[in-house]
Amino acid sequence: MENALLQSNIRPGLEEGGALLSRLPEATLDSLMYWKSDCTEPGALAQAVLWRNGRRVVPDCGGEAARVGETPVSAKETEKAELAPIKLYPNPSQGTLTIELPVGYGPAIVIFYNLQGQTALKQGLSEGRRLINLPSGRFKPGVYLAELILSSGKRERFKLILTR
Repeated sequence: MENALLQSNIRPGLEEGGALLSRLPEATLDSLMYWKSDCTEPGALAQAVLWRNGRRVVPDCGGEAARVGETPVSAKETEKAELAPIKLYPNPSQGTLTIELPVGYGPAIVIFYNLQGQTALKQGLSEGRRLINLPSGRFKPGVYLAELILSSGKRERFKLILTR
């Protein structure tokens, strides 16, 4: 039952071969927040879709039973309690990405690493939305790690898939 309800929320993205799953409307993402903490199949599916849309959700599944019947929380209510999430999209990317660093994080540095751990690009960021072009000479199609080092010292990491 839960799985069917969850799939009805993301069905339009699934019907397009998954291509639209990284561009779901905010209302759909807000509805997926209901399952964000569940350590169940619907929870894992919701977490994956939210992650793909730039909402980082890390449930505590350390042996605890799934939280059935948790009250749904909208993204706006979550953002009031803590800083808005950092977003990096589209993912997969064809070489141009957008990084959203919401107000409150301060300036940051983004470093892109290849799978050998070598730095491919290092760039400073200010708060707000920033478009980054990944030079084709340094970025071949593949998997990269994007690490944001915030002014607080906290580090956020994103897996980036690059296609050309």
